[in-house]
Amino acid sequence: MNATTCATVPTMAVIDSDPRSYAAVMATLAHRFHFLTATTAESALRAANGQAVWLWLIGARLPDTSGAEFCRLLRWREPAARVVVVGDSRQPDEEVACRMAGVTGFFGKPLDIPLFTAFVEQLCRAELGRKPAVMPRAVLTRHSSSSFTSNKGHVP
Repeated sequence: MNATTCATVPTMAVIDSDPRSYAAVMATLAHRFHFLTATTAESALRAANGQAVWLWLIGARLPDTSGAEFCRLLRWREPAARVVVVGDSRQPDEEVACRMAGVTGFFGKPLDIPLFTAFVEQLCRAELGRKPAVMPRAVLTRHSSSSFTSNKGHVP
C-alpha cells in the first residue's frame, strides 16, 4: 500500500493529551483514513515507526513538547510532512510559533470539523494534481502595544 497519497488508504496520526477529543473528526474521515492515535510526541513517533503518515494532526500543547517543536522535528525528519496543529485561537503567539515551525495548517479550538474536512480534501486534490490547496491562516496585525489581533480567513 502506498500510504503517501489519497488514492489509497492513508494514515492520519492524531496526537493530543486526549486524542478522544478528536473522535468526531475521526468518525467524519473514517472512510478516507486509517488513524494512529497517541498522547505524546514520543509515543507517536514509536507508533508511526515504519509507517508513512500522510497527515499529522497535533495538539499545540503535548505533555512532552509543544506542537511547534514537534512540527520542527517532523519537518527535520521529513521536509514534506503535512502537519496541522490545533491550538488556542486566542493565543496568537502559539499560532505564530507553529507557523514559523512550518505547519501546513493551524486551527483553533474547538476544531471546526467541516472546515478541517474541507482543508484535508483540498490537500488530497492538490496532491492528485486537481486543484491547489489553500492553507487556512490568520492575518496577524501587530499593534503598538506589541499585542496581536487575528483576522481569520482563507488566504491562498
